[in-house]
Amino acid sequence: MRTVTPTAKILLISLLAASSIGDIPKVPNYFSLVTQVHTYFGTSCVFLVRSRNDTLNNVYREGEIVRKFSHEGILSLTVEFLRLNETLQFYSKRVIRALIVVHLRTRELVAEFSKITENFEMTSPCWLLILSDKIFLEHYPTARPCENTFHLTFNTEMLVARPPHPVIQEWYWLVDRVKTEDLAIWDLDTGFALGNNMSLYQRRSNLENSRISVTVVDNPPMITFAKDSIGGLFGGMLMELSKVANFTVEFVEPKEMSYGSWNEDEKRWTGMMELLTNRKASIAAADFSITRPRLESVDFSLPLLSTRNKLYIRKPDGGIQWSAYWQAFAPGIWILVEVLIFGTTMLLTLIAAVNKFRSITIDVFTNYLLLVFGIYCQQGLPEFPSDSPSRIAYLSIFLSALVVAAGYSAALISYLTVTSIALPFSTMEGFVKDGTYDLIVFRDGAEYDMFATTTEPTMMKMWGMMKYRDLLPETLLEGFQQVCDEKVAFYIPAVLADTVSIYLPCKVVGIDTKRSMSLAMALSKGNPYNGLINYHVQRFRDHGILGRLKDLYGRPQNPSTVSPHSEVTVWGVMPVLAVLAGGMIFSILVLYLEKICFSNRKRWVKDKEKRLANIKSEEITKIRLRNRPGRLPPPSKFYP
Repeated sequence: MRTVTPTAKILLISLLAASSIGDIPKVPNYFSLVTQVHTYFGTSCVFLVRSRNDTLNNVYREGEIVRKFSHEGILSLTVEFLRLNETLQFYSKRVIRALIVVHLRTRELVAEFSKITENFEMTSPCWLLILSDKIFLEHYPTARPCENTFHLTFNTEMLVARPPHPVIQEWYWLVDRVKTEDLAIWDLDTGFALGNNMSLYQRRSNLENSRISVTVVDNPPMITFAKDSIGGLFGGMLMELSKVANFTVEFVEPKEMSYGSWNEDEKRWTGMMELLTNRKASIAAADFSITRPRLESVDFSLPLLSTRNKLYIRKPDGGIQWSAYWQAFAPGIWILVEVLIFGTTMLLTLIAAVNKFRSITIDVFTNYLLLVFGIYCQQGLPEFPSDSPSRIAYLSIFLSALVVAAGYSAALISYLTVTSIALPFSTMEGFVKDGTYDLIVFRDGAEYDMFATTTEPTMMKMWGMMKYRDLLPETLLEGFQQVCDEKVAFYIPAVLADTVSIYLPCKVVGIDTKRSMSLAMALSKGNPYNGLINYHVQRFRDHGILGRLKDLYGRPQNPSTVSPHSEVTVWGVMPVLAVLAGGMIFSILVLYLEKICFSNRKRWVKDKEKRLANIKSEEITKIRLRNRPGRLPPPSKFYP
């Protein structure tokens, strides 16, 4: 047997040979039919299975067929009929696909083949049945409408040939009967001619009003459910699928109204996952996160949404940005402005001293400093100077102040309107280091299982910060209500938060965790309709139906009514108001101090004047007494 390259696609063509009652068809006819079917399926290997009771003539013809396959470069092998299952299991990891060609000519072979396929995975290989006229008429679906002799499923790919009749049919199981369709015409001269170019699920797109069990929980806005009425993005997708595939939905509610998680104590899944694993439901119409533990138990549709996981917390209050008005300019620019103000003030003081013959005093310097500062604050002069040096200096000051004021206004407006929130943390590591927030996820959700089974150090620490399971939210709105009422962080896909952002009782902010997530509908493992569902989901993507459903259910806010710009709040202008209030209070304080000082000075002056008046009055009285007539002269001095 030839070896196969790693990239080679392999076809297993197994022949359940006829018993000793009949022989294999002539080699050219048989080889031509199998080769053209092999070309139709696009495979590269032939696997021949023979009966243990084959005649020597049949064994010889099988060997001749293997040689012809080898000459054509097709890998081929013969194996006994009873070892078919064992051989296919051995090659299951060494081949990609199998086409099993079964030549049934007696009832005994039909019974044996039926017994083997009873526990056989009929969907993994492709099949080609070559039936004799007698067997074909006995087991044609119209003769036995409700009998599934060959254990077919909806997604079984089986071709049925009836030499020498040229028509090759396709058989598959649909609900309660075997469905047949004419697929191709074959004869030795014209070869294998398809009746149409439709793909597998184009041909089988109509389920003819079959009933499919669907499990669902009410978790708006992605999925809403009440009294057999379903809505939301995933509910809308389910309804579109039921219309295009023509099936009827039968709703099944889980015991635990949740998506489902693995119960380690009871060794079972809960919620909707339990119904899927127990095959009580075929589809779970909800936004399931695709995770490895779930993939081991269920299948998934193609992703309907791809998003990133975020930690949502309540938006912190902006507070007073005291430094906002200083951060409009870099520190170097502020230093330059101060140098200009003091430099021009000194220049004006010097010009005044030279032209007006004034002495340079602190009062003169202070007056000119206030004038220059007023110019930079967009104020005018009480009187424009008449001398040319002062005029040139003031003109230069006005021009520089105009440029500085324009740049400052533009930078300040941008800084105030494009606000940035000071978050307590910006990463998952920062969340753990902060330690002041509790973590919440959906109860019995994929995120809960992810944190419970993780081996990553950061996520293990976050698992220790998670609230008790009974306190975790079951729906999206319950989770955000906890975010608004408590100091918790909600770990969910960002697309879910976007759909309810305008309905939240408070403003929240999402912190990117750098982790991506795909959301899809969950399907029971090995469900025969999984391929059809994924086929239509892909068509919905290509034709824009999925985008229309996203616009209808995933973006509730109207872009025309939501401003993309941030408004300037009262906290943004609070520093200006604080400066204004502080200036008024300071001026009142200065006025009060001046009033006190003036009163004290006035009282001191009055007291001084009174003291002086008293002293003067006493002096006058003494003089008057000294000069009064009739007063005796003073005694003369005694001289020894």
